[in-house]
Amino acid sequence: QVMRRLASLPGRAGRDVIIRHVLAAGEQRLLNLAVNLLVRRTDGVSLRFVCGPSALGSYHAHSMDSWASEAIRSARNPAVVPYLLEVAADRRAKALVVGLATRLAAELSPNDPRVAEAAFRAARDKRHEARYLGLEALGHVGTPEAIEVVLDAAKNDRDAWLLSLMYSPTG
Repeated sequence: QVMRRLASLPGRAGRDVIIRHVLAAGEQRLLNLAVNLLVRRTDGVSLRFVCGPSALGSYHAHSMDSWASEAIRSARNPAVVPYLLEVAADRRAKALVVGLATRLAAELSPNDPRVAEAAFRAARDKRHEARYLGLEALGHVGTPEAIEVVLDAAKNDRDAWLLSLMYSPTG
């Protein structure tokens, strides 16, 4: 209840308390609630925090997903796409973070040319986690060029194929 009230406060006060809580909290349920509240806000600081490398990088074991990506997906807030694209373009970010940001951007805005560009870039990444998630993003983009790259990878990219077996819901 307290966190919901904080999230409804305009301006920095509530947002900053929630962000500090997310950084300090150890209880997964409260982390999930805080991120879910932040992703629904419209200010850039909240969205940059939720879409940033530290939030996206705290992924579940045996999964290519994170608590932040689940919140971003469920909020369906298109305002996060520019922040996701910032992370997707960051060459210093971990491969999994780049891939997650790219895939989430493609899920939220598959027709955006900037998203398609990021997906093609991730699909060409040397790091296999970014490449695999970039290929998933291209599937969301769905253009003939994107599908061609996905089909080529299915035939020729052994690492991406193995990752798809390891992390697919049925794998």
